[in-house]
Amino acid sequence: MIKTTFAKTTRHVALSLVMVLPVSAMAQSAPSTMKWDDAYFVEIDIDKDGRISLEEYEIFMRDAFNKLDKDGNGRLTRAETVEVLTEEQFDFLDKNKDGEVELDEFIVQVTAEFKRQDRDGDGYLKRR
Repeated sequence: MIKTTFAKTTRHVALSLVMVLPVSAMAQSAPSTMKWDDAYFVEIDIDKDGRISLEEYEIFMRDAFNKLDKDGNGRLTRAETVEVLTEEQFDFLDKNKDGEVELDEFIVQVTAEFKRQDRDGDGYLKRR
């Protein structure tokens, strides 16, 4: 299991999601390339093979979701994500528009981001 503090979790989730969640129309059309700092990369690279698989990324993001889900109900509210997401970003993740982000909604988005960041399509993210 990945061990992180809440502060690290919010930083990591923010870094991951800022690349995919719109903050403006201009941001939606801009290409993104996530920049990995060494500590962040090493933490997610569970098997220490120098690359991050989709499985490793999802494990990390599920853990992050659970840390953000302060009441443990399996859904993120705006109050739980206020340090990580703007209102617009929260709305983007909340696909069914029920005012909460369920784990499935969250994982769909972070999986899409992983695939977008996997520039060569080999199923792994590497340090840039």
